[in-house]
Amino acid sequence: MSYSSDVRVSIASLEHSKFVEITNDTRFPATSAIRIQYTESSTLPAITSVDVYPKHAAITYVANASETATPVAKSWDVVKAEFGSSYVPFPSASASTVNVLNNTGTTITLKKTSGTTGVPLLDKSSVVINVVANANEISLIRTDGSSSTVSAYGIVTQY
Repeated sequence: MSYSSDVRVSIASLEHSKFVEITNDTRFPATSAIRIQYTESSTLPAITSVDVYPKHAAITYVANASETATPVAKSWDVVKAEFGSSYVPFPSASASTVNVLNNTGTTITLKKTSGTTGVPLLDKSSVVINVVANANEISLIRTDGSSSTVSAYGIVTQY
């Protein structure tokens, strides 16, 4: 990809960001705007001009580039919790995040194991939760109050 650093913009645009024009890259085609001369007739107006606007990229500075790169997982595993009408935590597993998958056939409620209030997770859905150190920080219960045991899974990832 090539770019043109000679981009002329208003002072207001310069105050907000810096731009470079993207050229010779088909992933970012130019856009065009048609200026039309409006008349008071019932026919379609004539095109008076077509303006082509090149695509621009904003240049930003990342202060801590090594910290903002996509993290690479050191390890991952799958844990399973079986529960009914009582809160049950996931088994102990070192984790930074837990992707809780609800495929139980019913809505379940998740809460912080040491907490008092939970949030519902609909059937056939998932949510990624950041934890301090372990998957057992998350507890689950059936929302409908049934004591029939169901199983939910968590994909635990350690970064």
